[in-house]
Amino acid sequence: MVDMEAIQLNLQQLLQLPENWDSYGARPISSVAAEKALAILERAQHWGDLTQDTPFIAPLASGGIQMEWGSPNGQKELLIEVPYSGDKVRYLLVEVDKSGQEHEREAVVYGLTELDTIMTKLKEKAA
Repeated sequence: MVDMEAIQLNLQQLLQLPENWDSYGARPISSVAAEKALAILERAQHWGDLTQDTPFIAPLASGGIQMEWGSPNGQKELLIEVPYSGDKVRYLLVEVDKSGQEHEREAVVYGLTELDTIMTKLKEKAA
């Protein structure tokens, strides 16, 4: 189950990171990216089994946020990145088939409705 309270605390902590937080010139995390990430995380709870647990959330040196989910059996991994501007979202879904071969799907989308549609289709395809 997704712990939204822990997610909100995590995002608040990321927003406190100063410029150069990684000692390599990283930007501070954008409040726009954090707000978009929170909106995605609230929606993700309806995308199926893969996104039912609290994801790993990490800052990006560019000032954006990355979220990662993985299936318990290691067969699927979903990464979603929100850039500093928050104007788009990049996702990467990696699935391992029964023969052990990896398949990747990746795209950039510009709206949360579009992301919902893609994730819903992926959920239906997996069912």
